[in-house]
Amino acid sequence: MDWDADPELRELRARFAATFSERAEALREALARGDRERLRQLAHALAGAAGSYGYGVIGDAAAALEEGLAGGEADAGLVARLLAQLDQAR
Repeated sequence: MDWDADPELRELRARFAATFSERAEALREALARGDRERLRQLAHALAGAAGSYGYGVIGDAAAALEEGLAGGEADAGLVARLLAQLDQAR
């Protein structure tokens, strides 16, 4: 999909991207508290939405975090990967 070709789609994508700072902060807070369930919720929401808005790399990183948390294998590295993707996309 060419997000730049349609002004309405471009606006939707921009609004979604505008949430990246807030989402990154929420991830950092949950990580600092050791709140695995909140991390899972945040990752799940991003995994589902990011690909829909053309941010497949963010969606992949979020899905990896969610899967890691579900399997008990998540670590700070998976959170860091997702945060890096969010920072890069801003």
